[in-house]
Amino acid sequence: MKQTMKLDAYEQDILDRFDRGETVSSENTKEFTARMKDYINFTQKSKKSISVRVPENDLYDIKRKSIEIGIPYQNIIQSLIHSFNQGKIKLS
Repeated sequence: MKQTMKLDAYEQDILDRFDRGETVSSENTKEFTARMKDYINFTQKSKKSISVRVPENDLYDIKRKSIEIGIPYQNIIQSLIHSFNQGKIKLS
């Protein structure tokens, strides 16, 4: 796989495991991917840049999951924000 960006050791380990077939997709990957693509299309209409501080481990985890499902991590974060705003995600 041709890399287009520099990965740190943690990210490279994730990619190596993926390339060796050691990662396992969830059963709902196709449904989740379709839902995320819908959210991405919605959010591409008008965007505003923000800066958010998140724990480093959380960022690594979302990057890992984004590699597994094939959607950029920024788009996943946008979709989560949109889902929360639509009341589809509740905080307890």
